[in-house]
Amino acid sequence: MIRICIGIVLLSISIVFFGCFNESEAPNEILVEYSVFDEDAEGWIPEFSGFPAEMEDSMKLGFIHEPIYVSESIGNVSAFKQSGYAANSNLFMYIKQQVSGLRANARYLVKIEVELNSQLLTEYNGDLDNAYYGSFLKIGAFKAEPATTEVPDVLNADIAIVATDFDKGDINKGGDDMVLLGRIEYTNIGETPIMLNGKNTDNPIYAVTDDEGKLWVAVGIDTNIPVYQEIAYTYIVAQFEFQSSL
Repeated sequence: MIRICIGIVLLSISIVFFGCFNESEAPNEILVEYSVFDEDAEGWIPEFSGFPAEMEDSMKLGFIHEPIYVSESIGNVSAFKQSGYAANSNLFMYIKQQVSGLRANARYLVKIEVELNSQLLTEYNGDLDNAYYGSFLKIGAFKAEPATTEVPDVLNADIAIVATDFDKGDINKGGDDMVLLGRIEYTNIGETPIMLNGKNTDNPIYAVTDDEGKLWVAVGIDTNIPVYQEIAYTYIVAQFEFQSSL
């Protein structure tokens, strides 16, 4: 678990550059962006998918920036919270952010590290010992903005499903556009939060920038249990390492 802090005062968002971006230098330039949600959401945008569009009002979808209590030694930590009720046992909650300052039309190696807390806001009596069930942390990097769209339900074409316009993979697996970091743990509301950490150091992502040297990154939770849960993101660091120009 990584905690960037002095007492309980966290660093504000910052961009750190190593090297200069010009074609004459060796391709070892790295950009690192930190988000610790010190004062606001810091450019992260919430999205929700995986449910019939007609059920949206009953999904209790929400997001807010506010502190959470971690422990007596750490105290309160700022967080960007995202919550929802997987009424149909299928909900993908993710946050996305656009990153600039990269080379245009270039291939980058992307590594993302996430610290979060997940709390179940309703009781679940199902089988969380089964590796298929639960909530799964995923990350991705994209040239175009990852977004949601409505598609016909495979069983009933009259029902519109809110879906992602990218391949996140099955609930407990990665896809063409996202990497699975693993299943997350929970605490019940009111209990001391468990801070969880995931990163793709050993499972890197490659992405191509647009004409303006920009990329999108996304962090999400894929859930297949019928619960109302809250995800509190407390720390996200994304590293972009230049590989080659196109």
